[in-house]
Amino acid sequence: MKIKGSLKTAIVAATIVAMGIPGYATDTDSHMEVKGERLIEKSDTRVKMNVKTALVFYRNVNANEIEVYVKDGMVTLKGTTSSLSQKKHTTEYVKDIDGVKGVNNELMVGKSKQTLGEKLDDASITAQVKTVLMLRHSARAIKTTIVTNNGIVTVSGEAKNTTERNLVIKIVEDVSGVRGVVNNLTTKK
Repeated sequence: MKIKGSLKTAIVAATIVAMGIPGYATDTDSHMEVKGERLIEKSDTRVKMNVKTALVFYRNVNANEIEVYVKDGMVTLKGTTSSLSQKKHTTEYVKDIDGVKGVNNELMVGKSKQTLGEKLDDASITAQVKTVLMLRHSARAIKTTIVTNNGIVTVSGEAKNTTERNLVIKIVEDVSGVRGVVNNLTTKK
């Protein structure tokens, strides 16, 4: 599936804003460029960027109300969530992001604003699902094909085992905008 330039720019720009790092995105028909500070693999800045990016895509998390701090791979979350369940889910999401050594969840349960992306188009949902799977350490190696139609995401590919297959489906179900998941993942024999 090909994503139009303006949609790509919007996704990249939203990610840059959500990450809280300096930079901007430019787009032409054949070239996408993000300018700003260059991030070193596994640095605290890189970990923070990955955490903030991943949180934007989860339906049960309002990334706009969560502050992320990283020191030597240890992530501290501060802000507000709408429920204890959301607080626990946020910890689990963050623990599985590459480069995270531990999570100190200082989120307070209280009234939270509406989460980002209540209604998204299929191309945006597909892009979000692919991004979240790429960011999750435990799901990155699984080769999947993602197709979205009216918010219903079809996941195809091959997982090593049933646990890995179930993990991918759980991750996809939690992405903002996903109305349902068709599981066409197979397991290796």
